[in-house]
Amino acid sequence: MGEWEQNEIYAGYIMNEEPLYRRQELMNQNLARKKFRKVYNPNLAINLYMYLINDAIKQYNNNFPDDKIELTKEDKIEVAKDMIKDFEEGFRLGYYNKLYSKHYQNINKPVEVNSYTKDNGIKVRHYKRRKPS
Repeated sequence: MGEWEQNEIYAGYIMNEEPLYRRQELMNQNLARKKFRKVYNPNLAINLYMYLINDAIKQYNNNFPDDKIELTKEDKIEVAKDMIKDFEEGFRLGYYNKLYSKHYQNINKPVEVNSYTKDNGIKVRHYKRRKPS
C-alpha cells in the first residue's frame, strides 16, 4: 500500500484516539522498563506494536467504512519500526527516566554481604553485585 495509509494509521489515528494512545504509552513504559533492565529486544517490540496496529486498523475501518485502510504485513512492520524509532528517541531524550530511575539506579551497585574484623583490627568486607529484579 502507500505511504499515506501508514502515516494515517500511526500519526493520524493512533496518536489522536485516546484509548489507542494510552495503550501505546503503556507499551512504551513497558519497553522502557525492559531497556532499564537491559533485556530490551527491538525485534520483539515489533510484535508488540503489531497488536496495536491491527486493532487500530480494525477500529479505523469500523469508524470510517467509506475510507477503509488495508495494509500488508510489510507495511505494518514499517509502521511498527516508526513507532520503535519514536520510542527509542524518547528514551534517549529521557522521557522515561522519572518513571524508573530510582528503582534501577542501585542495580549495579555492590551490596555488602559479609563483614568481619580480623585479629589485627582490620575490617574485611565482601561484596556481590545486585541482580535486576
